[in-house]
Amino acid sequence: MRLLCCLADPPGDVHTTDELLTKVWPGLVVGQNSLYQAIAQLRRALGDLEDRARYIETVPRKGYRLIAPVTSPPRAPTWNWRPLAIGGAALVLVAVSGWVVSRWQSAGTATLGPNPAIAVMPFLDLSAGAQEQIFAEGLTEELTNTLARVPGLKVAGRTSSRRAVADEQEPRKLGKLLGVAYLLQGSVRTSEGRVRVSARVVSTTDGFQVWSNNYDRSRTGAIGVQTDIAREVVGSLKIRLSSDASGRIDFAPTSKLNAYDLYLLGRHQQLQRNPEALARAIEYHTQAIAIDPRFALAYAGLADAQMAGYYYANRPLVDTAALVEKSVNAALAIDPELPEAYAARAVLRTEQWNTDGAIADLQRAIAINPNAGEFYLRLGAAYEYAGRPREALHTYDQVRSLDPLHTQLHVRRCLTLQNLGRYAEASQACNRAFELQPDVPNHLWASGLNDFAQGKTTSAIAFYQQALARAPQRIDIRSELGLLYLNQREPGLAASQFEQALATAGPRAWGPQLTAARLYLARSDFTPLLEKLRSKDWLAIDDARQLLNAGFLAVAAGDAGLAERYRAQAMVSNQTPHESLYPGLYSVRWGTCELCYLAMLERLRGAADVAQSHESFVLAWLADTEKAGHLWHGLEYVRATVLAQQGNDSGALRALQRAVQLGWRSYWLTDVDPAFIRLRKRPEFQRLLSQQDSTARGTQSRSAR
Repeated sequence: MRLLCCLADPPGDVHTTDELLTKVWPGLVVGQNSLYQAIAQLRRALGDLEDRARYIETVPRKGYRLIAPVTSPPRAPTWNWRPLAIGGAALVLVAVSGWVVSRWQSAGTATLGPNPAIAVMPFLDLSAGAQEQIFAEGLTEELTNTLARVPGLKVAGRTSSRRAVADEQEPRKLGKLLGVAYLLQGSVRTSEGRVRVSARVVSTTDGFQVWSNNYDRSRTGAIGVQTDIAREVVGSLKIRLSSDASGRIDFAPTSKLNAYDLYLLGRHQQLQRNPEALARAIEYHTQAIAIDPRFALAYAGLADAQMAGYYYANRPLVDTAALVEKSVNAALAIDPELPEAYAARAVLRTEQWNTDGAIADLQRAIAINPNAGEFYLRLGAAYEYAGRPREALHTYDQVRSLDPLHTQLHVRRCLTLQNLGRYAEASQACNRAFELQPDVPNHLWASGLNDFAQGKTTSAIAFYQQALARAPQRIDIRSELGLLYLNQREPGLAASQFEQALATAGPRAWGPQLTAARLYLARSDFTPLLEKLRSKDWLAIDDARQLLNAGFLAVAAGDAGLAERYRAQAMVSNQTPHESLYPGLYSVRWGTCELCYLAMLERLRGAADVAQSHESFVLAWLADTEKAGHLWHGLEYVRATVLAQQGNDSGALRALQRAVQLGWRSYWLTDVDPAFIRLRKRPEFQRLLSQQDSTARGTQSRSAR
């Protein structure tokens, strides 16, 4: 009654959550859950249950307002609206009070359907000064993980649960947004060395409480409270546990609370995805392990943070691999069934192009925890790297059912959809990622790639610039932006991007160094290029892929002897090149194919049979990749280079024509690529080159205007 009166004072105004809590429960310390419950009861009593509210409207991130008209009878114009509103509300509530009481009495026996679904909402820290925020976050995460291990129970991803509660706090709408029937809500409060945890399960159908309980623990004994809560939640939902499932609920990552706090701090820092935060994440995980050397989950967290250093801190993959393997091995030695450890190793294996190993690791992690949306997300990426976009898209659909508000899910869907040539849908996915997290760079980078795939260089550059504004340390994005500027006939701007990338990466980051060296090809400036290739530092490259890239540059610059030196060095530790130099789908987008370069170098030294073997492998891979659904201009460009090396000029020209039709705009690379030496005198080839060049000139002119 008091809540209804507050909403009507005056009607139509938005009343904040804090205002309503103060007025409706004066002198009492209650959480926001009490308000949500009361709002739900009022709506049910008033019959206000449709999507279009007639009485009480939720104003996202602000509060609630009464939208039903409140008027005085015409025959009593001097009466005040307030007693009328109170009296009318009283009649309504009296009429439905019997139903409400009946509903309360039966709430404890409510059960779920055959496929129960629940979301663990962020636990609130009600302690003075929010001193238990880390513990509250950790309890939320551990409850999510613990319940996710229960067979037959679907648990919404924590990313979506955290984001949803920030935007919409009414249970019914949260249920629709997250695709769940129930919410687990709670709070944490400390006093005199003890922790009080309150938890309850609320139905998203009508907002009523299904189960609730309070737990008092000593501060040092509070770490296991998630097991007690999880068991009672599962019991309230009438789920029968096998002995194996019961053991999964009893799992506790560590018995040392301070170690767990450090682990949570590490997780929080890692999600910031910048070099400084990653360094702090590694330090926190390391401290947690020092406190509890048997803390397997901290080793897995450390492996994830170390792997993130490859993406966001520019650490070379070979150095990253040594760190990650050590941390994962330590985690699995302690707990061979830790899914987070397999998931961490899978990311490394994916980047190493060991996609079979990555997929196997992730399938094992999912078998242990089938509710972890992050595992499915990583599995989708492994399928992408393996050239299986349709399977990747199917996997992402599974993520959408578990963690629909996960930003990276929509970024990955954007990338996969563009691989399939479904550019409009890809754009929608990237836009959704932008809506969720406007400040992250990945969706802008993916949007740039989507336009690059269609030959839209100017708009691709604009997206890349926006991505770099959010992550200026990303040398991969900056290097690719340099290549886009070359496509647009702006070598000066390209040079600026390459210089900044190299300043960030350092002198021995060979990937960015070799990408930047393509500027010399675009300018046909071979003397300084050869000086670099002949330098002592460059000859010390120890990565086979990069050595073959250097060999390609040497051939293009006219030094076949130097190219052979790079080839021989690349093959010292590569006796199975089809496996170790498997074409990378991502690099093929840009027309790069190390196995093709190896075939070229083998032909130059007279080993035509060896070259033919490599070329046949590439052509078969291209056919399989396109059969799987991939549609990229870079695939046709690579096919053109292989066919040209084999002497199939007509086939090469058809492939090159197809590449241009699909959006290939790297005229400068086509012009200097050694694979096309024999074709350069053909008028058809010159027409294709002119077509690419004129497109670039037109783009440059429009950009200038």
